[in-house]
Amino acid sequence: MTLVWFWGKSRNNYAVIDVGWGLVIAGISTIFSWYGKGNLFAKLAVLIPIWIWAIRLSGFLYWTRIRTGHPEDKRYANFRKSYGNNVHRKFFTNVFLLQGFLALFLSFPAWVASAGELSLDSEIPISLFAGWILFLVGLAGETIADKQLHSFLSDPSQRGKVCEVGLWKYTRHPNYFFEWVIWLGIGILPLGFFGLASLGWVSMITPLFMFVLLRFVSGVPFAERSSLLSKGDSFREYQKKTNAFFPWFRGSGESSFSLNSLLEKDIFPDWLIRIRIRQLLDLRLKQETKENEELQLAHKIDYVNELKQSPIAVHTKAANEQHYEVPSEFFTYVMGPRMKYSSGYWPLGDQTNFAESEEAMLRLSLERAELQDGMTVLDLGCGWGSISLYVAEKFPKCKVTGVSNSKTQKLFIEARAKERGLKNITILTQDMNEFTIREKFDRIISVEMLEHMKNYEKLFEKLAKFLKEDGKFFVHIFTHKKFAYPFEVVDDTDWMAKYFFTGGQMPSDDLFLYFQKDFLIENHWIVNGTHYARTSEAWYENLLKHKDKVLEILKDTYGEKEKTKWFVYWKVFFLACAELWAYRNGEEWLVSHYLFRKR
Repeated sequence: MTLVWFWGKSRNNYAVIDVGWGLVIAGISTIFSWYGKGNLFAKLAVLIPIWIWAIRLSGFLYWTRIRTGHPEDKRYANFRKSYGNNVHRKFFTNVFLLQGFLALFLSFPAWVASAGELSLDSEIPISLFAGWILFLVGLAGETIADKQLHSFLSDPSQRGKVCEVGLWKYTRHPNYFFEWVIWLGIGILPLGFFGLASLGWVSMITPLFMFVLLRFVSGVPFAERSSLLSKGDSFREYQKKTNAFFPWFRGSGESSFSLNSLLEKDIFPDWLIRIRIRQLLDLRLKQETKENEELQLAHKIDYVNELKQSPIAVHTKAANEQHYEVPSEFFTYVMGPRMKYSSGYWPLGDQTNFAESEEAMLRLSLERAELQDGMTVLDLGCGWGSISLYVAEKFPKCKVTGVSNSKTQKLFIEARAKERGLKNITILTQDMNEFTIREKFDRIISVEMLEHMKNYEKLFEKLAKFLKEDGKFFVHIFTHKKFAYPFEVVDDTDWMAKYFFTGGQMPSDDLFLYFQKDFLIENHWIVNGTHYARTSEAWYENLLKHKDKVLEILKDTYGEKEKTKWFVYWKVFFLACAELWAYRNGEEWLVSHYLFRKR
């Protein structure tokens, strides 16, 4: 792999790794065969198909991509952007050495065969016939699929369209499927020398590993995302009628082997889900990182201008249903006693308990909002009333008006207020696109509501009219330290955007500073992300603690067949939040506080 790296460096195109990788696997397999103690026939039975595969793959990629001067593959172009000044060193350590290790792993069938015995005078093992048949079928299928795709892409009239010709009618990725069939055949070949009971089973690790790699890691997921970004709805229609991996008749759509369908069955351990979440977080940072600071700033300014052309909020009905379609009882089992559906504050780390973290963040927020007893308060996006009820209780002379887009939340807050004898609180149910009120307030407070908004310029213009001349606007919002980006549904990895944050966005910590036409920033704070990570872990632990009761609620809401799926979705949502805010010790994704005054 070192030689391949030097080749890529000299050409300034590290996509040559795809050409060299097959030859490296064949080379390692040859070394195993050379030093193995088995006889020549056993070694050649596996070595020959590996070399045929390597020469075909490497030749095809060289001829169609490297020789023609094809631009560097998007995967490697993204790596190049994220690696910055250390691009060559990091390509060597992070990509080429890793691929070298994988090449060693994929050479296991040759290693097993190198110790085998095969005599032409005795009965030929059936696994040898089966392995060669599978290998030849896979080789023919992959060659045909590659030729069909290459011909399709070479036709200018098909530019921007989805390839649905030949084998591509029956699977969205026939090249990957037949690649796996090739390795299934190679993995089966050595079984006749040893059987599954002894060394033979080791060779089957390779096709299993190749299936996971192609279906769930670097093959299908990357190709699907790229196609969705470039072809959009036409590819989504293709997904609906064509299986992802295993060939089948049109109209079958997603198979039961899709990552999402397996996730919904709750078969993955939580530690594995956490690993995958961290991988997706790494991917997100790479996607958002531009080549230099000039382009990074230009990208942010374009995003700001895009927000200024948007409605105040989009998909408000969907966002409301996603979080609040389940009854309030569900959240009473998950959240703390204050029903605070936002980050807590853990001043003593793990020595702070969940209930104390809610109280601490409520107290800190109101201190930073400079709230005083006797003020009028507008609580925007009041949720289950954590701020509204806290203000009404701790500041009895204040008059509190809470605004929510959920009737369920209104009823819940009013019931809690009645239980506590609080009469200084009013809850309104309105969409923020249409919300208006004649009263003017001393303070407007918004806790984790603005992530669901788009056009802050229009929103802030409206809110400024609701404030008294000396009034102030306090905001608590989650952010990224640098990047601002929308929650968009591109592929299966974006299910959080689909099920929890439709129409929302991840603001950058400085995003609101670009929207000061009606407000001026007076103060600005950052809360380390680990506070939110601990809060999310507490939600997750409560979900597991009350699993039986939660499943009953989800059954009543979605039905018996859907209850496990939605339990998993909520579990993974909390895990994703925990991992996101814990990333890099809470210094990447944050909680931001702002205090604005009217211009």
